[in-house]
Amino acid sequence: MSIAVKTRSSWPVSISEAKRHLRVDEDFHDDDDYIQNLVYAATERAQNWIGKDIAETVNVQELFDWTGQYLTVQEGNFISYTQGIIEDSSTLVTAVDTQIYYNYAYIKLSQSVSTDEFTPFIVTYKTGYEEQQVPVVIKQAIQIMIGGMYDGDEERVAKTWQNMLNAYRKMIF
Repeated sequence: MSIAVKTRSSWPVSISEAKRHLRVDEDFHDDDDYIQNLVYAATERAQNWIGKDIAETVNVQELFDWTGQYLTVQEGNFISYTQGIIEDSSTLVTAVDTQIYYNYAYIKLSQSVSTDEFTPFIVTYKTGYEEQQVPVVIKQAIQIMIGGMYDGDEERVAKTWQNMLNAYRKMIF
């Protein structure tokens, strides 16, 4: 069994970038909360479309009844393994080697881990894109989506942003 929690730590489009795209004056703040929520919503839609995190995300996963020295993280846009800890003994487990592929990451741990159904191995890692590393096509697709939501014309722009994001979609065989 596995329990996972995702926490977004940065977003691919800033409110300033969104306002510039929408041609909203930087000094006009009445819509700031609304525009920020559009950034969140557009990013979530884009992430759902491609099947991978775009916003930089801290993932905490609890693995129960797990044994091994090799961990496969089924997440695209993997950034880094932060740490693993065995809850009952506070044993810290680091990564010795990390191989990053298109849809997943393969991690060799510093030691073999064995847990039971009551004591989890808690793994923390980052996915998405670091702030300045988001591909320009993804940022533009999210801004187009924000524009469609802001103007109430999402359907008109849907095919455009979907086509822009298709090259980043998770591959499923």
